[in-house]
Amino acid sequence: MADADPIISVIIVNWNTRDELAACLDSLRRHPPEASHEVIVVDNASADGSADLVAEAYPEVRLITADRNLGFAGGNNRGVEAARGRYFMFLNSDAEVTAGVLDAMLGVFDAHRDDAAPVGAVGCRLVYPDGRLQRSARELPTFPAVFHQHTVLKYVQVLRRAEARNKMADFGFDAERDVGTLMGAALMVDRRAFERIGGWDDGYPFRYEDADFTYRLREAGYRCLFSPCGEVVHHSGTATKRAPRLHAMTFRGMFRYFRRSRGRGRTALFKLAFIPLHAARLAVNSPARMLQALASRCRGDRDRARRRWSGALDDLRALICDAWRMWLW
Repeated sequence: MADADPIISVIIVNWNTRDELAACLDSLRRHPPEASHEVIVVDNASADGSADLVAEAYPEVRLITADRNLGFAGGNNRGVEAARGRYFMFLNSDAEVTAGVLDAMLGVFDAHRDDAAPVGAVGCRLVYPDGRLQRSARELPTFPAVFHQHTVLKYVQVLRRAEARNKMADFGFDAERDVGTLMGAALMVDRRAFERIGGWDDGYPFRYEDADFTYRLREAGYRCLFSPCGEVVHHSGTATKRAPRLHAMTFRGMFRYFRRSRGRGRTALFKLAFIPLHAARLAVNSPARMLQALASRCRGDRDRARRRWSGALDDLRALICDAWRMWLW
């Protein structure tokens, strides 16, 4: 690359999060890194005027408009095509950087430059707007962990330790550590590592693409490091709340990840047990949430009643529409 090329390319994929995107870009204006950088926004055919906002209010940002929703992975790949940086900073549109965080993440790569195993990706601390910690790193997903998280086995707690290990429940996010996977909401990646593994797999509709990405980095011999070097404020789930068929996209992604990491045969055997146990959980959850919604309504808590009723309908819809289709995914 030419000497004039930036060190960091900040890549933001947006889909119908106009206000959050503005806050994200404002935070980059307030807290730009000392390292040379560029900012690229990939708009996934938003219908809320996001692209017009960027074009009119943020002339320093390179705007790429897609004619359809490419998803998180596909949008990131589109942004990389235009990026010139030595490092890619993948940043969610509902995230806001704080002072010094991008330079600090860059410094983690520099600190490990002479290590035997190269660092491919670095994640920092993520916090909610009220300051609470987000658990932004995990071990790679395992069959026992997802059995506990997504099936009726949750209620008997026989696999609770598997999920706790996966979520690194004993880790305080206060020290640097090699991890299995890093949340894609604020992820800095070495260009050479990105190119070696072929980038993001845009076959993921939504969810599990970051687990797949870091899995392939580790398989290629790169380290994935969590570092408490700085903070990014992450509102979390802003676009997710607007996404249709989230249940279907999540489990399509999960099965795709396991086929790659565990093989087709083991994944097929896993599905034989997982799908009926997951359907059983949906069948229990939906009426239970309806009763909870009724109880909340009787207490006068209409907001909670509305959320619980919405959750009950989502579970019922997933049970009717998706549970049987999961055999085909």
